This record gives sequence, structure tokens and C-alpha cells, in this order.
Amino acid sequence: MKKSMRTAMAQKEKIIGTFMMLDSPEVLELLSLAGFSLICIDHEHGGWEQVQWAHLIRTAEAAGAMPLIRVSGLVEAEIKTALDVGAAGVMIPGIDSAKAARQAVALSKFPPVGRRGACPFVRANGYGLGDGAAYYGKANEETALILLVEGKEGVEHFDEILQVPGVDAVFFGPFDLSVSLGIPGDVTNPLVENAIRDMLHKANEQGVYAGMLGTSPRAAAKWLRAGADYVLVMQDTLLLLDAATKAVQQVRASLD
Repeated sequence: MKKSMRTAMAQKEKIIGTFMMLDSPEVLELLSLAGFSLICIDHEHGGWEQVQWAHLIRTAEAAGAMPLIRVSGLVEAEIKTALDVGAAGVMIPGIDSAKAARQAVALSKFPPVGRRGACPFVRANGYGLGDGAAYYGKANEETALILLVEGKEGVEHFDEILQVPGVDAVFFGPFDLSVSLGIPGDVTNPLVENAIRDMLHKANEQGVYAGMLGTSPRAAAKWLRAGADYVLVMQDTLLLLDAATKAVQQVRASLD
């Protein structure tokens, strides 16, 4: 069943999701069965072709999860395709200014809000069986635009980014921020965490839905307590590796 992320955002649900890098509908089903209600298909760092997006989105919808696609950047063709095939929203990385935020809105929303290319015959509109006249407005209302702020410049211009009309949600990337601040990989450094806490507070004040990467389940819970509206916990490969490692360790421990 297809779920609207914008509805979940409006209801201020505390969403727990994860990133997906493996090109596997079965893995996506397992993640949904485990309780992840938001699956972010990672095209920025994942290794699949766009043709697979629709298969993974269908799987997510059937499993009752909301499918996002993280595109590689402000790439019009990727953003358009992600939304045309039915993603609940797009996450756009590298947003570091109000200008970039305005461009993201323009590429993700139909007129009069933006300038997304219009076609009524896409999967998101039932291949043309939907109400073409209503489709464009409904898409603007129901598909989420998530801006990934992950660098020093994005932190510096965050107040301006929040003021851009059409910004639905933000997400923070601690790894890129740590690199940008000259402390690569040190995601628990006070410089990183304080910058993110400050942005979370500002987003909360402006009523902008704000999310954070949970580098572990404990970290995810910490950020929810700190004011995050949603978290993406690790990613499928790390979750698999963590579970497999613990299983092997338990077997070995039982032999001691």
C-alpha cells in the first residue's frame, strides 16, 4: 500500500528508517518486516542503475514502507525519474546555500511551485489512468523534498536554506560534515554534534521536518531525543554485517 511521506511529516510521526545500498527486493522486504518504515534507496553511493528503482519502489509499497531515493545531486534527470517512478520523495545531497535549495525545489515540484517536467503517463500517475488534471497538484502535496545539509557552507547558510519556500524537510550528514570541518570521520566530535544540534533546533523552530543519520541504534535514539523528527539507522550492508558478526561471535563464545 502506497504511503505519503508528507502525510507522515504533517502528523509529526517519529519515523525510523534506513539506507539501502544492495540491489535486492528481498533485502528491502526484510528491512520492512524488521520494522523500518522508511527505506532510502541510495543512488549517490549505491551501485545500481536507475532501471532498478521502480522494482524497489514496488517492493517497498507492497511491504508497507515509504521509499525515498537519494539522488546523486542536483541532477534534473535523476530527480524527475525518481518521482516519475513513484518515490515517496527525493533526498538531494550537497545543499549548501539558498540558491541550491531553490534549485532543488524547482526541479522537484511542478508549476507554479517549481518547473518539474510534466508527463501524465508515468508510473506515479498510473501510466496515464490517473486524473491528469489533479496529478500535478497532488504530486506537489504528497511527494517529499529532503535537502541533505552536510558541509560547513551548508551550516553557515542554514538559516537562509530554511527560508526557501517549498522546502519540506532537511537531513544532516555527519560524515561529510566532519570532513568539511577538518576532523574526518570524527562524527561524535563536539564541533560536529553541536553544529547538528543547532540546525535541529532551528528546523524545529521553523516547523521544518528534520532528520539525522543514526550511525548506530543508540546514536539514532540519541538524535530522536535531541529533536530529530526521523532517523535513518545505518544501512542494509552494515546491518547485515553487524548481525552476522554477532552471530559468529556468539557461536565462538559458546565454545569457550
